[in-house]
Amino acid sequence: MKKLSYPKKILVVDDDPDVLEAVVFSLSDLDFPIVSFSNPEEALAALNSSDFGVILADQTMPRMNGLELLGEAKKRSPHCSRILLTGAPQLDLAIDAINQGSIYRFLTKPWSQQEIKAAVLNGMNHYKLITANEELQYETKVLNEQLTNANHELQIHLSEITRHKLHLDQSNRALQQNLQQCLELCYHITSSFHPLLGEQTKSVVQICKKLAVGSTLKSAEIEQLIVSSWLQNIGLIGIPRDILFKYFRNSSEISHKAHDLIKKAPIQAQSLASFNDNLIQVGTIIRSTHERWDGTGYPDRLAKEMIPRPARYLAVAVAYVESSRNKNQSLRNIQKESGKAFDPEVVNHFFKTFKPEELPSQVYEVSIHELRSGMKLASPVRTPSGLLLVSTNHVFCEKSLEKIEHFNEIHPIEDRFLVYKDS
Repeated sequence: MKKLSYPKKILVVDDDPDVLEAVVFSLSDLDFPIVSFSNPEEALAALNSSDFGVILADQTMPRMNGLELLGEAKKRSPHCSRILLTGAPQLDLAIDAINQGSIYRFLTKPWSQQEIKAAVLNGMNHYKLITANEELQYETKVLNEQLTNANHELQIHLSEITRHKLHLDQSNRALQQNLQQCLELCYHITSSFHPLLGEQTKSVVQICKKLAVGSTLKSAEIEQLIVSSWLQNIGLIGIPRDILFKYFRNSSEISHKAHDLIKKAPIQAQSLASFNDNLIQVGTIIRSTHERWDGTGYPDRLAKEMIPRPARYLAVAVAYVESSRNKNQSLRNIQKESGKAFDPEVVNHFFKTFKPEELPSQVYEVSIHELRSGMKLASPVRTPSGLLLVSTNHVFCEKSLEKIEHFNEIHPIEDRFLVYKDS
């Protein structure tokens, strides 16, 4: 539908030249062009080529009377206001005109100049109201069509977004599964190289997961903390086990050269983690695990806020798990080192989060000759062929110690035993 515009023309039709001139003269001071015809056929032809707002036609004309003319005009210009001029208004004529909807109003001869001008102005306003309403309907229709199309496109877009999100969710789940599998693989490698490191890793992960709850860490930092807790020991792989045995039992027993190897472990772990571009920040956190709040740690001597926030949490978990002291002594040392080795805010959160009995038990290594009655086994003992000798949580007694010693005489046990410190 073409958008309408308001014509400003008036069409006057009367076969009497004098009357036609009088009508045109009466309307001449209005702000509308006036087109006049004495021939009804010529007037209808003009309707085909131009729009008129008001048509005035005399009723009594040869070949076509005014009512017939206005009826035909209605077909060609349905919105124009049609005014019938008649010298002797008849009731049946008025009824016919109204029933056919052919006219806007009657004017009887003789008319006053004010009367005909008012009729034309009202007719033009009536025309404008009708066309404005049609334009409004047209615009509403266009807007509704646009809205329908926009809603359709939006639905398509939303469907695409939903499919894309579903694909991303599936990809993220796959990535998370792959990452978890990689972390578990690293854990098993660490545990196979040194069972004590494996047990310590599990404990550090357990503590960090619980510390993350209620912490001030952001969601991305929490994820980095958990991944770092799984990987923080990988830098120790390759260091001779005898050095690690002495380091975890009493770090003062190892040489300066061995100490240097231990201090390079965070850098080695960062290097290994950074092979994956997504774990670069994790590598930075692991590197900072042994930095101290007072700036005297290693390897970079970072202090306070320079230490990555997740690393401050990881440092407390590692310090507890790797402590050579028993649980109570370890907790007292962490409290003592608040503000020195550790971020005071993290230490406070640590003690709010854990009651002593809720912390994982600490584990240390003993040789077969150091086994004593009452010690509780933290990891199963197997023969080189895989045969289970002693299961986890076994509490040694004199009888079980004799059996182990007897087996060792026949098949020497080179591996050390992991036992709980509290036993």
